[in-house]
Amino acid sequence: MQINAKEFGEWTEEDMFAIIHNEAYKENEFIDYKENFAPLECLDKMQKKKKQDEFRHDICSFANSNGGFLLFGIKEEAGVPVNISGISIDNIDKFELDRRNELSGILPIVPNVAFSFVLLKNDNYIVIIKVSRGLHRPYINLENEGVFKFFVRHGNRKRAMSYMEIQSYFLQSGMLSDEIKKFRKDRLKYYQEEYPGMPFAMIHVMPGDFLNDSAQVDLYDVYVEKRLNGHELFDRICFGTVVPNVDGICFPGYNYDTGLFLQLYNNGVTELFYRVEICERQEEKGLYCRGIVDRMTELLYGTMNLYVATQRQSVAYVCVTIAGCKGLWSVIDHNNDYYAKVDRNEIHCMPIEIKEITDEKYVNEGIEKCRKIIGHALGKKTESRT
Repeated sequence: MQINAKEFGEWTEEDMFAIIHNEAYKENEFIDYKENFAPLECLDKMQKKKKQDEFRHDICSFANSNGGFLLFGIKEEAGVPVNISGISIDNIDKFELDRRNELSGILPIVPNVAFSFVLLKNDNYIVIIKVSRGLHRPYINLENEGVFKFFVRHGNRKRAMSYMEIQSYFLQSGMLSDEIKKFRKDRLKYYQEEYPGMPFAMIHVMPGDFLNDSAQVDLYDVYVEKRLNGHELFDRICFGTVVPNVDGICFPGYNYDTGLFLQLYNNGVTELFYRVEICERQEEKGLYCRGIVDRMTELLYGTMNLYVATQRQSVAYVCVTIAGCKGLWSVIDHNNDYYAKVDRNEIHCMPIEIKEITDEKYVNEGIEKCRKIIGHALGKKTESRT
């Protein structure tokens, strides 16, 4: 949603007043106005708990639909915003922390939410919560043991989900996991046939909506129209001139045969093939594992840069696959300093979720998780050799 050609997080008091009596910003599937934040107004514990449950239901209803915005401190009439008074907040950091703690009870995980605080001249704040469309739908707030209520956004209200909707969402959630596995398996087979017997790593960053046909774009057209520069976006892993292909675009430069190949898909997936470096220690062969971690880091930052440049936001999954390394010693030198022998020919590291691929904080958190998982995946811990 834009206000005065500005995106969420950029809005000011002036922008807030621009929506007053403006039918274009009437409550709908994506917008909900609240005159106050009800849990703050309640002194009775039972009444406060009820209002906190309603808050969680509101978040779940947006996450179970297509996402949207909750705006607190704005009065509406018949769905149209008519007055701005804001809400009194002593400490916005504490307010956000308390709200995130309240959301921790949502299952299966807390949906991706972002907060923005617009300071008014009366020293109150408009609080805006942006809720992203959830990838683990259906989300539920468990009020009491054995009491389950699933809500979805419908028009300008939330409503209880039907049995068929709940069943469909559970099936879709399982399908995403299955499709990620299938995609990785197909690409692994392709590279194994292209480079038989070669140790390599295959790294993917996969957006949560990569199965959604409406989210696909002709990446080559976007690349040309926006005058994107792959060498700037994907520093140190992009070589050669951009070339369109049936899946998206690639960069078949001089490093294709010697170790690196970058493929960007129309469905939003980014893929890096990396020929693993082999080193020798006491006449035994081992992997230079730091290279895998570095290439994973560079692909993640490059994907973040690409999504920022194309104004696309999404939850994403980082998937690292390592092949052809059975019997080689692992050489770990990134916070887990040990040596081990790789015990299998194919290693499929578990996907790591990044809540928002355009947010550097979440990207850095994902990198640290991947570092540990790659180290653990390459073998059991043994005594260091000298």
